[in-house]
Amino acid sequence: MRPVASIDCQEGKPQHYSLETRWELEDLVGHEPDVVHFRYQIYFPTHFEFHQSMNHGGTKLPGPADHRGGGTAGGSHNPGEAWSARGYATTHGPNDATEDGSDIPLGKQVYDVTGASKDYGHMHSWKRGASKGEWVTIDERYEMGEPGEFDSRIAAWINGRKAFDRDDYQFVDGDHGHKGVHEWRWHFYFGGRWGSPKEQSKYVRRFGVWTGDNCPELEGLK
Repeated sequence: MRPVASIDCQEGKPQHYSLETRWELEDLVGHEPDVVHFRYQIYFPTHFEFHQSMNHGGTKLPGPADHRGGGTAGGSHNPGEAWSARGYATTHGPNDATEDGSDIPLGKQVYDVTGASKDYGHMHSWKRGASKGEWVTIDERYEMGEPGEFDSRIAAWINGRKAFDRDDYQFVDGDHGHKGVHEWRWHFYFGGRWGSPKEQSKYVRRFGVWTGDNCPELEGLK
């Protein structure tokens, strides 16, 4: 009986933002952390539909970002200052195959600060996903690396089990060594160039954030 957020999708409207807002870490925890752990729960109803023909994509999901200096997403790059790591949910395609038999593959669309990532970022699939008709807990941990090095890390868990771990991103360049994780971006929409196949909703609840040594211990952390 606890309240949840309903993320409503309008039918056939490309780039329709069901939700687009940003929470700065300075406001959430009082500083920009070098290590931060996010958690939220998401629910896709049993009748939720994606575009079956769209590899990598039905819908964008949240993630952290630093859009200062012009931002980076949607094919736009801002080398040196900006990066983003939004999530995505999709259908089963050649590059999106889960190991746990889940209905909905999940992943990250990552733009780094070098500007060298592909036109629309790197699409990095997770080995675990979500299932329709069930609340799914998503944990994501971000560790900012050394300035100018490809050693920043993203790790993720689905329902407490390791789904993804990669530590070769560059989120801090040599001129911005003071930067931590700037913001959490609540970002939900269908697209690129397509909208939702019908009017429908997904739901989120129980957002949490931890930093530094207070980050939770989860299976497969090491």
